[in-house]
Amino acid sequence: MILSVAHLDDDERMLVLGVVLEQFLAWVRAQSGAQQLRALLVFDEL
Repeated sequence: MILSVAHLDDDERMLVLGVVLEQFLAWVRAQSGAQQLRALLVFDEL
């Protein structure tokens, strides 16, 4: 999934990214241990 927040102002961008990170962290914590990579989260400032 690719999420672009370039069209938002700084406050809206921080809100959206905060919600996304909270949901991602909740998902990560709900996963059992594994030997393989299950997800990769990348932030690109370009």
